Amino acid sequence: MAASAAASERCTLSVMRFWLFAGLCSGVVLASACGGSGGSPGGTPGAGGGSAGAGGLGGAGLGGVASDASDASDDAPVCPASPVEHLFNALGPKENLLNPSRGFHDFISLTSTDDFDDVRKSGRTIAYAGVSLLDYLDAPIPASFLAKVSAGLDRARAARIKVVLRFVYREEFTAPNDAKLSRILEHIQALAPLIQKHADVIMLLEAGFIGPWGEWHSSTNGLDTDSSAKKSVLDALLASVPQEMPVLVRRWSFKQDYAGGPVTQAQAFGTEAVARIGHHNDCFLSSADDVGTYPAGKMAAWKALIAEDTRFVPAGGETCDDYPPRTSCAVAVPEMAELHFSFLNAAYHPGALARFESEGCYDEIAARLGYRLVLEKATFPEQAKAGCALPLSLVLRNDGFAAPYFSRDLVLVLDGPAHFEAHLPLEPRRLEPGTHSLDTSVTLPASLPAGSYRVALWLPDPAPSLRTTPEYSIRFANTAGWDPTSGTNLLFDALTLSP
Repeated sequence: MAASAAASERCTLSVMRFWLFAGLCSGVVLASACGGSGGSPGGTPGAGGGSAGAGGLGGAGLGGVASDASDASDDAPVCPASPVEHLFNALGPKENLLNPSRGFHDFISLTSTDDFDDVRKSGRTIAYAGVSLLDYLDAPIPASFLAKVSAGLDRARAARIKVVLRFVYREEFTAPNDAKLSRILEHIQALAPLIQKHADVIMLLEAGFIGPWGEWHSSTNGLDTDSSAKKSVLDALLASVPQEMPVLVRRWSFKQDYAGGPVTQAQAFGTEAVARIGHHNDCFLSSADDVGTYPAGKMAAWKALIAEDTRFVPAGGETCDDYPPRTSCAVAVPEMAELHFSFLNAAYHPGALARFESEGCYDEIAARLGYRLVLEKATFPEQAKAGCALPLSLVLRNDGFAAPYFSRDLVLVLDGPAHFEAHLPLEPRRLEPGTHSLDTSVTLPASLPAGSYRVALWLPDPAPSLRTTPEYSIRFANTAGWDPTSGTNLLFDALTLSP
């Protein structure tokens, strides 16, 4: 279609567009062919909101409404259909994507007046923000300071990025480096409304507060050796942040001491503390025991536990030295895969990062941190009938180091004479590295107008405030099909629907 004709059609459709409810038929099969657990049905449907712009699906700023499987009609007519297999080409394995909540991260200052547009321009979607509370060692946090941090998080949202957030008192060994426990708990309580207000752009919260850099060592108030103090801080943090926001501790042993672990499949994504706490290794690969990250002589055993835990909770961090026995690509890449790393500091340690470059694995690491979803195959009819079931089969492969830890919907979008959305019964958080398949069917409403429809898959951000912002949607690692104006992945551009 010529650009002018397409624009005219979109204008017409924006006037006549109406929203329809969709139901999913029963009889879903979701399988995995990988070393992990694979996926299982049970994604949580959210409010509709599919938008698209020129050349894409939907009308900008418009949102459809879809129902979940509980609203499915078991007596929908089964109409003759001839499914067609559609194959999709993957991007090169070292071609990085600007996908949300994964990858190398930049640094930003939330208390500055800077904008953060350079983060995405540098090929990254997340930034670390260490917020110093040094001025308030012996005082409440004033409202003016909270307003500065809030404005910084607003700028992060405007820049279409997410924030790895940590509150610290001093980012160096100089004393004093933390506050008394009572003051820390007071500060956490004061920060809670701020964190909840901006939960949509806070990717995760690192526990912080104790010791230099908030890394839970060398505390000038002895908090790093006080198990009850550490428990009190974690209690306060978990009570202060939304259930969906992970809290990460510096060493996995801190999690084990507090909540046990590793988290099991049955516990995964639940309300227990063990399912809400991950860890950040801030001396990753940097010595024989990652500078005390692992207990002496127990690295292999602990890595096995962490590998199981990080199937369901986030992990990341930074290197703090170049240590060739471990910072070599031959060790670094397999270990990031084993431990399911989702994020890594892009600035530190320079020596380790330079080694990744010189040995040729930097681009692979950048491409594989977190998830990397490739659509291999989609099978569905190219002709369908309103009021009938539309069978759909998908084969997805995750070439990343980890699953997409953060919940979101997988939505089938049809756009043509009308706009239609259906939530597919797949939980993206279950898409561990490996290959996954989904076989399902979607009941098309009898009132859906006949005509030609574009068909796409949409994985929007779960936050209502970000749902229709395309930069927060997941792009498949395929050579074609991505619509940056809508955040959708095109499957087919001409599904013919008859009445």
